[in-house]
Amino acid sequence: LTILVDPDEAPWAWPTEEHHLSQNWTIAGGKASATTPTFFGANPAEVMDGPMKGRRALAAEAELARAFLAALTDEQRAKIRIAFDSGERMNWQFVPIARKGLPLKEMTEPQRKVAFELLKTGLSASGYTKAETIRSLENVLRAQSGSATRDPELYFFSIFGDPDGASWGWRYEGHHLSQNWTIAGGKASATTPAF
Repeated sequence: LTILVDPDEAPWAWPTEEHHLSQNWTIAGGKASATTPTFFGANPAEVMDGPMKGRRALAAEAELARAFLAALTDEQRAKIRIAFDSGERMNWQFVPIARKGLPLKEMTEPQRKVAFELLKTGLSASGYTKAETIRSLENVLRAQSGSATRDPELYFFSIFGDPDGASWGWRYEGHHLSQNWTIAGGKASATTPAF
């Protein structure tokens, strides 16, 4: 663990790194934090022997992504599915803009439940709470600005490629939130960029 700059100064940061783990946190003015770039890896993806034999590191993500896709209508799947090699996968934004993907606003309650279960596989419990808190603040911003673009229902899920394939990814994105996950070759997972 290394702390870069005095925490009483702004901005300040600290990284921590180890094999298949790279986390970097930035605090600016005591008001905002970013945890990017971030990398968590799993190679090999399945434990070959010992008490954890057969356990797959990224199984929950793929299973929930498949369940999520199965819960959607054809029209919704057409919106949420984007080619893995599409430039859209690299087009991450954290400002309130028009996005590709499927917004929460167009999901039924059962679909939202599966979507949020998928999101929970990519975030810690406190990370999920923070993401939901950030999303709920859109109501405050809408009251202050009167802008219809400030909407907690305009957070989008996108799935890049096929969860049954070797390389795929997914994204959850809206104002002040951009979370991106990539599973490459069925063996590694990157959770970057993350804002």
